[in-house]
Amino acid sequence: MKQMAYETEKKQLTAKMNELLSQHRDQDALRIENAADPFDQIQASVERDLLVGLLNRDAQLRDDLRRAFDLLDSGNYGRCEDCEEPIASARLRAIPWARCCVRCQEMRDREVNEADIFPEAA
Repeated sequence: MKQMAYETEKKQLTAKMNELLSQHRDQDALRIENAADPFDQIQASVERDLLVGLLNRDAQLRDDLRRAFDLLDSGNYGRCEDCEEPIASARLRAIPWARCCVRCQEMRDREVNEADIFPEAA
């Protein structure tokens, strides 16, 4: 990878990692508190579920960013994990931590969606 492209990619990844690390999600909402009103209990449960989802998404993104840094340093950045073809530069500009080319990502997404719709087939 050319030095200029390497620096550009590294800056993009660093900016996203800094943005992610600067976010502070209030984890107090994870505490389970008893409420007399059943609707308050339901609302608190929904808010906890949402927060857990956001925390899981953030953790996955941090892992993807770390992996992208490792690939960048090893010289393997920008290759699809599935087909090993180069990932389009436009995709990498939009999602610098992308692990797959568009075609392979669509296949992955389709498999996940089918597993959600037809769990017995998975």
